[in-house]
Amino acid sequence: MYIILYDTILNFNFPTTDWDTIVLYFLLILSWGILLTLLIIWRRVVIDHLVFSFLRVIMNIFFSRIDVFGLEKIPKYGPIIFVSNHQNQFVDGLMLGITCPRRVGFLIAEKSFKLKMVALIAQLTHSIAVVRPQDIAKEGSGTVTIEKGSTVVKGTNSLFIKEFEVGYSILFPNGTTIRVSDVKSNEELVLDTPVPDDKDFQNSKYKSVPKVNQEQMYKKVFKALSRGRSIAIFPEGGSHDQTKLLPLKAGVAIMALGAMANHPNMGRVAIVPCGLTYFRGHRFRGKCVVEYGEPLYVSDKLRDIYTKSRSSAISQLLSATEERLRGVMLNVPDLRTLYILSTTIDLYIKCSEGVDEETKIHLTPDQRLHLKQRFASGLAKVGDNPRVRKLFDEIYEYNELLRKYQLNIKDRPVGFWAITSRIIWTLIIGFLALIPGILLNAPVGLVARLSSQREARRAVANSNVKIDGRDVVASKKIMTAIVALPLWYATCSLLLVWYAQPYIEWSVIIMIILAMPFFSYLGVRFTEQGIILSKSLVPLVSRIRKSHRYEQDVRIPEMERELCKKLKLTIDELGPEMGEEFWTHRIILPRSASSDSLNVE
Repeated sequence: MYIILYDTILNFNFPTTDWDTIVLYFLLILSWGILLTLLIIWRRVVIDHLVFSFLRVIMNIFFSRIDVFGLEKIPKYGPIIFVSNHQNQFVDGLMLGITCPRRVGFLIAEKSFKLKMVALIAQLTHSIAVVRPQDIAKEGSGTVTIEKGSTVVKGTNSLFIKEFEVGYSILFPNGTTIRVSDVKSNEELVLDTPVPDDKDFQNSKYKSVPKVNQEQMYKKVFKALSRGRSIAIFPEGGSHDQTKLLPLKAGVAIMALGAMANHPNMGRVAIVPCGLTYFRGHRFRGKCVVEYGEPLYVSDKLRDIYTKSRSSAISQLLSATEERLRGVMLNVPDLRTLYILSTTIDLYIKCSEGVDEETKIHLTPDQRLHLKQRFASGLAKVGDNPRVRKLFDEIYEYNELLRKYQLNIKDRPVGFWAITSRIIWTLIIGFLALIPGILLNAPVGLVARLSSQREARRAVANSNVKIDGRDVVASKKIMTAIVALPLWYATCSLLLVWYAQPYIEWSVIIMIILAMPFFSYLGVRFTEQGIILSKSLVPLVSRIRKSHRYEQDVRIPEMERELCKKLKLTIDELGPEMGEEFWTHRIILPRSASSDSLNVE
């Protein structure tokens, strides 16, 4: 058939004089020509759809659950700047890209364009490269000393004249960056602003940060916004693994106000906050909650202020943006507080429930997130209260006891038959996961884990804000798996052909090769369930010892009852200090106030 078609196209040599057949061949050639033309015209749309569909599959495999809320708040038309917290490197951008109904262009660090996958996505989304000062900062030759509140930097074995110019910045080890106003000598610098009173640098290392002209980058952003496009930015700067929001950079305010000032007829720019909350987000099969908040429209009045006093307008807009962003994310001071907060929510729900099944409280993921946000906000206001600190210490002790036995608040002691059935199910699940998990997933998983650990160590060494480098782990695992998995499948296919071809028919070999991704995914799901079941065996096996049975059957329930009483009393007494919000928008109402104890905003 294809030989005849080839001869027909090149030589116009139809195999028959039957005009019906000639017309059929002509229509066939015409249809293929139209299809090819459409693919050429719409190649960007087709590639865009294929790439983001692929990324959506990858993200849904890596994360066990992705919950998205607030999509209805995103304007359908007009210029938008999406602002988000940045706690998971490239994964944050992918989350925005696959969940947002509008195609989003990103501001991406120029050094990230060296990664081919990032460069491809950036091209498809009309993203803009940004030269970040910290990416081109150079290590200083000596050490510096500066007193609290001072603007004079004294150097030791330094070469300030060679390393600095007026307009450059000096970067201290803790991440503090201050602009240089004068270079006196190789041993003395003068800064624009004093060092904060809580900072004191004695014989500290430093970096020279050149002045970067971002004029061309801003022009590209202004042009994109004036055309009604969407831009996404992470205003904290680089990614980090802290649980709190870092100070926002002024870039997002300059982009919004500058676009409106340079294009007066473009309409108002909307700043849409996007909160990304990860639960074990650096690990395979973690969870993520994406919440879009109400848009913040930049007013014409603020634009007019910007044309007269840039600093005042930028400060006002930046403050309003930060407030909106904090409203859609979980902002806690450290990881310990995050663990305590999760346990506190479970205790609060438990003490608000009744004993009957009808009075059980079942929160949706967004209600649970909002409840955590309320508790985090309240903790920021009353966290210094000795009573609250003592209660949180007791909850932490209770949480550690639960973690010791791999329990959660809903778990209850079980009997012999329950133990036996779980052991049997664990063995069955383990056997089902063994073959595909070890053959197809384990080698790639091991490579991804080792490479991500190495990347985390490197990131911590080169950063002033990272703690353990967890923010780069998920991105490295995903990128490693995308490259390593097809290579491993190809290797397994070649080995299968080499060894099995003399004994197995080609059709069977091809079916096995095509089924590899399916079996690999089954291995992931079975392994996940096997891990969950194996963890549930920990408290059951530990009950062999009498002391452990006592802790599970007596001590934990007693602590739970006592903490429920203290927590409820503390909330009822200190809650009114939160203001009218405490009474008018409570997600869980007292049982006496509502028959179902649930009030959804």
